[in-house]
Amino acid sequence: MAMTKKTKTMLKNKFLSCVLAIFFGTFFAPALAQEANSAQSANESLQDEKLKITFDKVDTSRFYNKAVLQILNKTTAKSSVIELSVGEKIEIGQLSVKVNKCWQAPLDQKPDSRILLEVFETKSAGLAKRIFFGWMISSSPSISSLEHPIYDVTALSCKNK
Repeated sequence: MAMTKKTKTMLKNKFLSCVLAIFFGTFFAPALAQEANSAQSANESLQDEKLKITFDKVDTSRFYNKAVLQILNKTTAKSSVIELSVGEKIEIGQLSVKVNKCWQAPLDQKPDSRILLEVFETKSAGLAKRIFFGWMISSSPSISSLEHPIYDVTALSCKNK
């Protein structure tokens, strides 16, 4: 089977393009990769600047020192309202509830409280496992309440002393 002139030309072109690809890949790929990495790091630093949290815009007077929570024991159908100071921890059955922060909305806005809670459950072996860590929002209890097989914990409000 004889090769035609057209087939020979196509094979030469493929061979030359492979050689050129290897040549350019060997000599220019590191420089292109370094340029791409520097562009990516510049882009990331710009994004970091946009995402920086500035605490000068946070109104610290809105953080209160007491949180009011409602705890429902589903097995006994008893509900209790408790007040916890920020940093205080309380034991309720198998649960340990700690308040980390409590924020109250200004009076000119919709009434709202947000409480940063940490809830641990103590198992039979005595090991405590964190089952909840996050903000509970009093105006949206369905979004942020803790639903446990025995207990429900819901944020009600924040107080100062």
